[in-house]
Amino acid sequence: MYAINYDPTGNPISIIKEGKQIPLAPGNMDYEEFLKWNKQRSRPLDYNTPIRIIDKPEVVQTIEERIVAIEEKLKVLEVGSESVVKKI
Repeated sequence: MYAINYDPTGNPISIIKEGKQIPLAPGNMDYEEFLKWNKQRSRPLDYNTPIRIIDKPEVVQTIEERIVAIEEKLKVLEVGSESVVKKI
């Protein structure tokens, strides 16, 4: 199975098969094999079109900060021998 490898700007730079990178270079035997395989597919891979890169969202909380925030929203009250969780 093949996959397309993109550079950080979203441009296709190679094809990947079984962990091996195949350059988009006519005359390369592996690339030519990919072209034949791709032509036979009912939905060929589009290896010419760049993709849109979406900026990664900023992490506003670390995991530890998120846990503290969740714990603050939940208070555990001990009632006799039972624990009751009350949502705040």
